[in-house]
Amino acid sequence: MESMGSKAFCTGAVFMALHMANPLGRAWTTRSDRQKLFLGRYENHSLLDLPKLKDVLDGIATSDPVALTEWFAKKGFNMPANIPPGGTAVGSVFDLLVEWLEKGVRERLNIPNYGMFSTANLKGGTVTGWKLPGYNYPMFTLRTKKDGWEVVLVETDEDCPHLDLQWRAMQFLGRERQHFTVDNLIFPCVKFEQDVDISFLVGMSVPEFRIDNTLKKVRLRVDEEGAHAEAAVMLTMRGGFRQKVIYNITRPFYVIFTRKDLAVPPFVALCGPDSWQK
Repeated sequence: MESMGSKAFCTGAVFMALHMANPLGRAWTTRSDRQKLFLGRYENHSLLDLPKLKDVLDGIATSDPVALTEWFAKKGFNMPANIPPGGTAVGSVFDLLVEWLEKGVRERLNIPNYGMFSTANLKGGTVTGWKLPGYNYPMFTLRTKKDGWEVVLVETDEDCPHLDLQWRAMQFLGRERQHFTVDNLIFPCVKFEQDVDISFLVGMSVPEFRIDNTLKKVRLRVDEEGAHAEAAVMLTMRGGFRQKVIYNITRPFYVIFTRKDLAVPPFVALCGPDSWQK
């Protein structure tokens, strides 16, 4: 079976950086349809979500490349800054660590069509199952110990571009759903880190400055203990009795970090076998 590559996108970190670059909230002048689509989809809701994410977002604005590089290093990211003379830069980091309501068990299992992988087995007290009418696979809400945060898992047979991940997640979260009881949920343990191309933002401008360079990194771990989602962004600028139900996720799946008060899930990943832990 053809492998689907893992990917993640963090709108929270991107719009934190855009907000710091443009604190007066002036309308961005766009240079491409891709920029217009991105802002049109996510800007209004994501900016409204920023105050609700203050405990998982941090940022810095500076014209000192050494200070910016050191700031990222303290956050655990190797992101050397190169700021042109007379320029400035902003950096943002999203860091969300959650523990499952009840710790699961790690097992090595054979996943059909993919091979042997480490999997997490969580009990039903942590997991709520949802049937999605019209969709081939169920959705699962995983309860955590952190401030109303939930992690949602749902399988897929279709790849998804980076910039569509949040859009697809919003569609999943908005679907009609029917509850069903699940005793255990088994899913591949995930760990990956990657660079994300956000160069499509280059050229966006407001009066007095424009975005000249971009850099973004994401990291994700999901296992029997919990989940850790991280992202860093740098923008540089000029100027009843029943049978026991155990569900085993056996294909690429979305990992969606969300809270009920957020309009846009700030971190979404699509996890393929390349990120499943052996």
